[in-house]
Amino acid sequence: GGVHGTDASGVPGHPFDALELHRIERYLAGYIGPLARHLVKAAASRATGKEDLIARIATELDTESDRHEFTRRCRIEQPGD
Repeated sequence: GGVHGTDASGVPGHPFDALELHRIERYLAGYIGPLARHLVKAAASRATGKEDLIARIATELDTESDRHEFTRRCRIEQPGD
């Protein structure tokens, strides 16, 4: 099922690339460990775009410096991986 739901009624499907989510998850795991996967998945289901996704996830980090660093790293576009 590769159906992309554009419907806002909770239909699975978000505008994020799986590789992008994996990269963000890896960064987040450096701060919070295995919980990162759940957090990224939950945030992706509600976020409206990449910036919103990053902002939602960043609020879960404890310190301002962690939030700043995480946000900065996520915004750097990496070719390939």
